[in-house]
Amino acid sequence: MRHWGLIRTVLGRVAGRSGQRRLIAAGGLAGVAYLAAMTLCTGPVVLVGAQPLNAVFVASVSGLGLTLVQDVV
Repeated sequence: MRHWGLIRTVLGRVAGRSGQRRLIAAGGLAGVAYLAAMTLCTGPVVLVGAQPLNAVFVASVSGLGLTLVQDVV
């Protein structure tokens, strides 16, 4: 989860240009790709390589999702 802070910062900057909902949807797709990699993996190397997908998922859904909810409320 070391990548979470860096990815969260990058997502915050990109969200102004492309929109929060689009980035949250992309993060959801990254989460689906991570779970697919987990089910299809044959060794720990694949899991280590898939960790950035999980980091993008967590950063976009929790970071940008919280900001989106706060904007709506």
